[in-house]
Amino acid sequence: MPSGCRSRIRTQTRARTGPGFIDDRIALKPDAIATAGIDCSQVKQPVADAKAAGIPVLSWLGADCDADGGEKLWAADIVYHQDAPTTAEWYAAWGVQKVQYLEAKLGGKVRLINVRFNDALPSLNDGVESAIADCGDCEIVADVAVGTADAANPQGPIVAGVKAALLKHPDANALLVPADTQLMATGLLQALRNSPQGKKLIVTGGEGGPSGIEALDQGPVPTAIIGYSNEWIGWALADSINRLLNDSPQVAEGFGTRVVEKGENPADEAYQAKVDFESAYKQAWGITQ
Repeated sequence: MPSGCRSRIRTQTRARTGPGFIDDRIALKPDAIATAGIDCSQVKQPVADAKAAGIPVLSWLGADCDADGGEKLWAADIVYHQDAPTTAEWYAAWGVQKVQYLEAKLGGKVRLINVRFNDALPSLNDGVESAIADCGDCEIVADVAVGTADAANPQGPIVAGVKAALLKHPDANALLVPADTQLMATGLLQALRNSPQGKKLIVTGGEGGPSGIEALDQGPVPTAIIGYSNEWIGWALADSINRLLNDSPQVAEGFGTRVVEKGENPADEAYQAKVDFESAYKQAWGITQ
């Protein structure tokens, strides 16, 4: 990859995920636009507008529009990891890792309450279900399916669904949620801690934001988070954009996840990767200072 590239990066610090975010960026006439965790179907028209304006758009862990049968609109296919190169494969591998942790903690006998999205991240749940199927004495005893609109809703179906599952399945010994938000923002974390059965569950959280790490250290649930680094995402997106703008091939960014239990991450900080990715990127870009 050519070295010595100069880039100006404008970050969006407020949580904006709708079409207006892309429209605002188009007006600035940047060299490229990058998003994270946004599916093309959510912003299809603005991405098409950006493409028509000659502005490439990339998304980190966001499905392209061809996943829903539409036209492919992302400007490049980011390669996340050598063992899980695509968005679907990466999410599936994350789901597998969550179940493998539960299996190891419970001696291969998992009775899982599975909180999942019914309108997003199908490959994450595919990974969960495939890992359960590969386990000799594991099963999903309750399926709590929710829409993304209720992902952080204290009045939504998550808490009620998990409470009902615990009553119906006293043999349940594990709980899995897609991300930290489903524990922290819905009231589920406190509901589990207030329940004699709930606080005995082996619970895997999500990505490991500061609030997720704090909850992990407080215990007894969650038992672990399967974390990934948001800082790494920023560096990897910059690398992917630079490769695109310099007509260089995309390469595996090495972006993975890691099991973190209580006390294994700096307190009250977001998940910290054990890999010195910053130095690796600087070396790849020819930056020596």
